[in-house]
Amino acid sequence: MKKPQTFIVFSLLTIMVALSGCFPKSLVWSPDGNYAAFFTKDGDLYFSDHQGRLSAKVCDKVFGIAWLNDNQSILLETVTECKSWQQFTQIAKPELLDEIKSNSSYFVNVSAPDQWQDLQNRYTLDDNMIAAVKLYLRDENTADISPQLKESLAGNIEFNCYAIELARWQGGSLNIEKVLCQFTLPVWDIVISSDNNKAAFTLLDQKDSSPVGSSLWVLDLATGSQRHIADNAALFPDWTDDSSALVYVAMANKGKGDDIFVGNLQIAKWQSADLINSDIEIKTLAALMMSYNTRVRCLSDGKILFSSLEANLPLAAQDLDDQMQLYILDTKVTSGVNHVILRSNMDKLAGYDLNFFELSGNEQFVSLITHDGLVSVLNLETGIITEIQSEPGSDIRSLPSWRGDTELCYYTQSDNTNVNKRIALLDLAGPLDNKRYISTNWPDEVVNSLE
Repeated sequence: MKKPQTFIVFSLLTIMVALSGCFPKSLVWSPDGNYAAFFTKDGDLYFSDHQGRLSAKVCDKVFGIAWLNDNQSILLETVTECKSWQQFTQIAKPELLDEIKSNSSYFVNVSAPDQWQDLQNRYTLDDNMIAAVKLYLRDENTADISPQLKESLAGNIEFNCYAIELARWQGGSLNIEKVLCQFTLPVWDIVISSDNNKAAFTLLDQKDSSPVGSSLWVLDLATGSQRHIADNAALFPDWTDDSSALVYVAMANKGKGDDIFVGNLQIAKWQSADLINSDIEIKTLAALMMSYNTRVRCLSDGKILFSSLEANLPLAAQDLDDQMQLYILDTKVTSGVNHVILRSNMDKLAGYDLNFFELSGNEQFVSLITHDGLVSVLNLETGIITEIQSEPGSDIRSLPSWRGDTELCYYTQSDNTNVNKRIALLDLAGPLDNKRYISTNWPDEVVNSLE
């Protein structure tokens, strides 16, 4: 008798770590700066005020956070491991249920293992969707499948259900109001428009923990309706300040892994207020060298800040990592692309991954980070780079975040005098040696769970 196979799909956090160079943004301040929402390495969600007063754990299975402008509503990226079809149906939205059932029809007559891969490739289904289909066939549709298929599905099968949920933080408690949408692909970098009506997000497809494709979507926050915008897009888009258009980077050619691609900086502009059904005008603003981690941020004056490799082709492969730069595109000026970092300052940023910049509330500062925990801040007005954390060794992989206009929040190395001095706040408007810690009095188990 053939030994049953185990088919398990890894969690979102595992995928984040596997995607080379990726930093999760695990702590995000509300727009008014009163509260920070943060999740641990296990997906436990907490809130803290700026004095460090910590909530109890309010939710779990969270791996992404985005605040709305009312300072109470919050979008959560969640993941649920489903080990039986009955468990999944208790949380499933009809749209994902129907999608899995529909895809299962392709596999009912499978009798040999190699047929799975052939059919998966033919219908371009991701590994997690295949696991969901197997779970459905094993638990719910056994009467229609062959004995050989039934035997092959006798092992342990799990799949991840990824969701975007709308919650409200009020009076020291969190209320999950509704699940807006669900997917079998992980959700990345939710960005909310300034009018609070819609969000953009990306879905990442991977094989053997390596990215092989992505897609860009928009979401109506009132109805939960989604609309596909582009395939093979970088993971970090942004809305224009007036909420009328979405700026993103898309590949000119599809590749595999974390390779560098030729791509286009594009803007999708809605022709009416109807997010789902309106015509969209898409224009290319610039050509660039990109990866899945290429980031876009739109400024209030209409300019666009983005990361890219600075390269004149052909370029030797070993020189790629040394050519990262930040650029400003002025959409009102012909040939209005300018590099942001002075060439004389580039040596100061050796080892920094400029894809993972974070823009301050007043749009004057940009935080920068290395993979071993160094933190610097670039002043966009003066070009001056200030080193904030000069010693490597931080064991917490997370992006810094901004509280208001000038206060930077970042994870620090462990302090021998107080091991809970891990989350620091530094106001760039004051002395640089005047940082304070909000995590000093937190329970050890919470601080330890950040690592």
